[in-house]
Amino acid sequence: MTSHNTHITDYMVLEADSAEELSNAVVEAIHNRWQPFGNMAIVPKHDGSQERTVLLQPMILQAEWFR
Repeated sequence: MTSHNTHITDYMVLEADSAEELSNAVVEAIHNRWQPFGNMAIVPKHDGSQERTVLLQPMILQAEWFR
C-alpha cells in the first residue's frame, strides 16, 4: 500500500505597505507554487525616525512524501 503525506520544504514571509501590494505579491507567489500559511498580520515598523504599518503574509512550499 502506498500512502503520501505533504511536508513543508520552504517558508517565507511577504511584506507590503498596502493591501493591494500584498495581494499582488501573494498572487505572484501562488503562481510560483507557494501557499499562504496562517493569517495575515498588520504590524508597526520603525525605520529610523519614521513609523509605518506593514502587512505580513507567511507563505510555504510543500512537497509530497511517498511511502
